[in-house]
Amino acid sequence: MSLSLIIDKMSSRDKDFRYMATSDLLGELQKDSFKMDHESERKLCHMIIKLLSDAAGDVQGLAVKCLPLLVRRVQTSHVDDMVDKLFQMVKNGKEEERDISSIGLKTVLAEVPQSAAGTTVRGLTPRLLDSIGTSTMEVTICCLEILHDVLQHFPALVAGDLANIKAKLLPELASPRAAVRKRAVACVGAMCAGLPDGLHVEVVDHLIAELEAGHAKKAEVTMTTYIQTICAVGRVSGFRLGPHLGRIIPLVLKCAAQATGAGDTSTEVEEHCLQACEALVTRCPSEVTPFIPDLLDLGLRYVKHDPNYADDEDEDYQDNYDMDEDEDEDEDDDGDYSDDDDTSWKVRRAAAKLLAAIIVSKPDAVPAIFDKLCPALLVRFSEREESVKADVFATMRLLVQSAASTGAGASLKPLVVQQLPATVTALRRQLAQRSIKTRSGVFVLLRELVTTLPGGLSDHVAVLMPVVDKALRDRTSTSALRLEVLGFLRLVLDSHEPAVLHPHLKLVAPPVVAAAGDRYYKIAAEALRVCGSLSHALRPEPPTASPLPLGDFVPALYDAVSVRLAALDQDQEVKEASISTMGVLVASLGDALGDKLSSALPVLLDRLRNEITRLTAVRAFETIAASPLDLPLADTIPPLLTELCSYLRKTSRGLRLASLLALGEIARHHAAALGAEEMKAIFVELAPIIADRDLQLASQALTLCLKLVEADAAVAGPLVAEHAMGPLVVLLASPLLQGAAIARMEDLLRAVAARKAASLPFQSVLQQVLAVAQKADGAASAGKHTLESVALCVAALCEGATDDESRGTVEEFMRGVSSADQSTQLLSLYCLGQIGRQTDLAHHKPALLPALTATFDSPSEEVRTAGAFALGAIASGNVSAYLPEIVSRVGDAGHAAQHYLLLQALKELILSAKDEALAPHVAAILPLLFTQAEGTAEEGVRTVVSECLGKLLAAAPAAVLPALRERLSHEAAPMRAVAVASLRFAIVDGPSPLDARLPEVIVDFLGHLSDETLKVRHASLLALSCVAHNKPAYLSASLPSLLGPLYEETAKKAELVHQVDLGPFKHTVDDGLELRKAAFECMDTLLDACGDRLELPRFVERLIAGLTDDYDIKMQCHLILCKMATRPNTAPALLALLDQICEPLRKSVVAKLKDNAVKQEIERHDELVRSGMRVSCLLARIPGAEGHVKFDQYVRGTLKQGPLAPRYEAILAEVDGADDGVDPMMVG
Repeated sequence: MSLSLIIDKMSSRDKDFRYMATSDLLGELQKDSFKMDHESERKLCHMIIKLLSDAAGDVQGLAVKCLPLLVRRVQTSHVDDMVDKLFQMVKNGKEEERDISSIGLKTVLAEVPQSAAGTTVRGLTPRLLDSIGTSTMEVTICCLEILHDVLQHFPALVAGDLANIKAKLLPELASPRAAVRKRAVACVGAMCAGLPDGLHVEVVDHLIAELEAGHAKKAEVTMTTYIQTICAVGRVSGFRLGPHLGRIIPLVLKCAAQATGAGDTSTEVEEHCLQACEALVTRCPSEVTPFIPDLLDLGLRYVKHDPNYADDEDEDYQDNYDMDEDEDEDEDDDGDYSDDDDTSWKVRRAAAKLLAAIIVSKPDAVPAIFDKLCPALLVRFSEREESVKADVFATMRLLVQSAASTGAGASLKPLVVQQLPATVTALRRQLAQRSIKTRSGVFVLLRELVTTLPGGLSDHVAVLMPVVDKALRDRTSTSALRLEVLGFLRLVLDSHEPAVLHPHLKLVAPPVVAAAGDRYYKIAAEALRVCGSLSHALRPEPPTASPLPLGDFVPALYDAVSVRLAALDQDQEVKEASISTMGVLVASLGDALGDKLSSALPVLLDRLRNEITRLTAVRAFETIAASPLDLPLADTIPPLLTELCSYLRKTSRGLRLASLLALGEIARHHAAALGAEEMKAIFVELAPIIADRDLQLASQALTLCLKLVEADAAVAGPLVAEHAMGPLVVLLASPLLQGAAIARMEDLLRAVAARKAASLPFQSVLQQVLAVAQKADGAASAGKHTLESVALCVAALCEGATDDESRGTVEEFMRGVSSADQSTQLLSLYCLGQIGRQTDLAHHKPALLPALTATFDSPSEEVRTAGAFALGAIASGNVSAYLPEIVSRVGDAGHAAQHYLLLQALKELILSAKDEALAPHVAAILPLLFTQAEGTAEEGVRTVVSECLGKLLAAAPAAVLPALRERLSHEAAPMRAVAVASLRFAIVDGPSPLDARLPEVIVDFLGHLSDETLKVRHASLLALSCVAHNKPAYLSASLPSLLGPLYEETAKKAELVHQVDLGPFKHTVDDGLELRKAAFECMDTLLDACGDRLELPRFVERLIAGLTDDYDIKMQCHLILCKMATRPNTAPALLALLDQICEPLRKSVVAKLKDNAVKQEIERHDELVRSGMRVSCLLARIPGAEGHVKFDQYVRGTLKQGPLAPRYEAILAEVDGADDGVDPMMVG
């Protein structure tokens, strides 16, 4: 239909014609191909505005729907005309026109592009202000609503009018009409987001003054209005209220106290007082700390505020907890009480949310308030208003969750355990209620308790299992409730000792089995998973006999699972759950299935052949193969192997990995079923996987080779020689080889040598491995990484070989040390070092020691370094034989030229030797190391000394720790730096002798963050990062005192920046850059390890400062912000400072490069822009971010519009498409 015809029909007298024409226009506007000329735009805009006054309501509705689509297509001048006409209709139109015109105007404003809104907004705002307070109340209300939208969507465009807006809005807060006050409160909140500091202070002062006046006059309406306004300002720009909390919170507390007992009319004041306190706690978590005790008392007082209902339980809830279950069942259900005029529940709900805000925002304060908070919440489980009870449950859940965190959680868990009996009793009483919502909330909280305290409900299983049974059998239970019950039951079965569960399994098994046949797929899937947990609980350690008669359980479990397993027309989740559960059932109870096992395995094989279910089936067969039961799998393994081998060729990495793991379990537990043909088929498929394309898959492939060799070396040996050795040798030459892959390669070669595998004689394998160390021309040596890898494999071969073979190899390498060929010399040195680590070569010392020390005089630095490594590694195999010689040479001035190499050898010895072998020699080594550190100006020597001291500290803390603490106060800064740095090398992940000594003195080391010397502070930062990463418990007492100096090091200091004159140009050198990078990296580590003990507002403030620093610092800050934005416990801290974060982010994103920028600068700039957009995307996804006007303006105006929009859309797609578990800051 042509546009002119549509316009003609829109002006028809027939309502149906107007409706159909408007509907057709709506359809046309939604088409990308729709075009208009200037005159058509004008006519169409005029007609749409006219239809907003149409007598037919459905035509008006369609016209409103057309407005946003039209605004996006017409020129700005037409938009301005539409806004002008709509405003005139709002101001001067009839009452029935005013509402629809107001809706239309707000719709237009929501769609006007930021780039084209300047004239529109600047022309509209003064007219809105003129109409507020000077027109009728209805017009004022509409204008306030429109002004609120303007302030939210276009804060930058009204910046020049903010003073006038403030002057107009503040008097409206005193309006006699509640509707005006309500909209004025919203406008003031939106306005404060963009107010300059001076105007913001004036607004806050005005609000406080008016609230004080209202409090003095006991004017509840005034108090309510201004408390609401403070709450609105706090939610939008709470961080700016921090300096004023000393005046605001005491005043709000006074208003709440005055309202208490004033009657029903006081409820609104109390509710808004609590809401204001909640907003301030959430937005100003740092500044609110001094007021936490008062706010806690406020929340506890009002969470039980119920003036229209008397409950003796508040007097002594413990007496009621002791009531027996029969009394609980017979007790009247207080939920039947209803009073439409009672609004006190709003106060209790607001109090519960305030308590939740305290728990979330001040986790460090939770241990101190737990004893007051937990009993009070338990009392309120009896709350009669269901919505309030849900908030009480949610607050209790947050309290329990805080015990699962690191740091404060350690001190909270005993408190949670102490309150556990009372908690379970209170929850059990609530399970007697008829409300489904209440019972669901109880099981959600019980699941949280089990998650936080695995096995913690052992003493209460007896009272909880009957209610689980009842909830599953009750026909009134909803699907959501049954899902919660099944989830709770599965957690209990998985986390508690079987002996605790056995007396109750007969009770809960029947309803679980029945639920497995439920028509709702989610219930069926969850019930199947519970069946798997039941199977494991019945016999946790097969083949040990179960104390329960398996015949009472196994048939029902099998029937329930097999019916679902055999069915094809069901949801994917149910299919996967039935396959996994059958795998667990067979693995745990297969010998009790009898003939049914032969029916289950073919069905599982069918599921293995199905593309949709094969991955789950592979994992199920892995579980079955790993079972210690003697299961009859002889007929199943051949077809199973065929399928698994074929899956090793698939492109799905997860399927290939699962297949390798399943084959490994078959090789370990069912090797007898693997003949020569089966093994050959496996090795043929393994060969392409043994490559550096995917080292994890290569590692698993090598593990499978090892298991096959261990199972039957006679059969596997020739297959390894034919299919695996070639890829293995290629992989050995790869510069990517590392970690588990090289370790599994060593294990395989060691097994091949030890088992004398056929077709793999020691010398043949050794020569293949050694050949990797030679380049194609046979003359030049391979790279250091390849030499080290080859040496590790040679050492593994020698460890598995006979004594004669090993001795001959060592002697050959000893001759190679004196070779004139450098490649042979290097290979021999590395191999001797690795062999010496595993084998005592002391009997070769007379010839070996001179040969090794002779390499120190080689003209080649590579040879000298390799000689030092070999000497140290060999010495670690027999410390007593070699250490005295090394110490003697280091202390001998005649060997001064070799001191650095000897120190390298000593370092290798100390790092490689076992602690018990080192301990007797610490007294001889320490003075030597301290002398070297004090007498050298070389940074490399001091680094070596630090590493050695660190390892010695870990080996013999009693002897080394006092000496190091003494050096911490040494007058020479390099010595202090060495002492501090040694801590970094002493910390290991896992139990250590230092655990009993170091926490008490850790501050002596890390306190040097305030040292006057740059290098000492840098060493302290690195040490703090190491301790936080590996031993965060060491920092439990000292962390608060360390954060201040740490944050100080994140600031850019002018005295550390200087210019170097390079002739035609000058170069700026920042000596503090590396220090700042270390400081921000330390903050990143602390966030991961001790996040619940950080003062997040101050932490975020330092990140904001870092966003204006150099490129490397900005990138580091972006990474930290991404982490925080995706974590529920840290995101609120970002939300409070979001408007401050967005400005430096915006500057980074819109920054332009110079025309003469080089390629590296362009690449770095592009990566910085992408990183800034990624951060912005994640920040925008924090719940509540859209309420921050500046940030919302930045996202909508800078990122979603203009030249950056395509790049931002690509970032959104990348973040949306990231796989689960992928770190969001690594996307793209």
